[in-house]
Amino acid sequence: MVVTILVAGVAGYCAFLQKDSGGTPGSQFTYTLTHTTTSINVPKGSVLVVIPLGANENSNLTFKPLNLKVESGVNNTLLFYDNDTYEHIVETTEWPSGGSPFQVFVLPHKTSSVTLNGTGLYQYNFEIGTPLKENGTVTVVPG
Repeated sequence: MVVTILVAGVAGYCAFLQKDSGGTPGSQFTYTLTHTTTSINVPKGSVLVVIPLGANENSNLTFKPLNLKVESGVNNTLLFYDNDTYEHIVETTEWPSGGSPFQVFVLPHKTSSVTLNGTGLYQYNFEIGTPLKENGTVTVVPG
């Protein structure tokens, strides 16, 4: 099954509504968007994390969503979408003892993914030296 995320720009804003093919609503969030409508296919078992437009220049912008909780073996793959005009490196700053650190290179308007195999708390950011408030977290619980 593939989950489709539709990113529609309306008056400078957009809303994400995650649905599976059966139409069951998932999480919803809104952030500023200045590009045209984009459709992102999110495979089953993945969770979409967006790097917002302007993240390279504005230290007040954060991942969308910023904090996640996922289940091992169910939805423990993070799919990063770079909505910025610059490439970004997303990398762990902390990870659980049973997990592994990751570093993912994401090109503008493209996706890259990483599967988290250890349970516990992972903390990640755009690049080393990013302000603490921009760190994203994902907690992986047993599935």
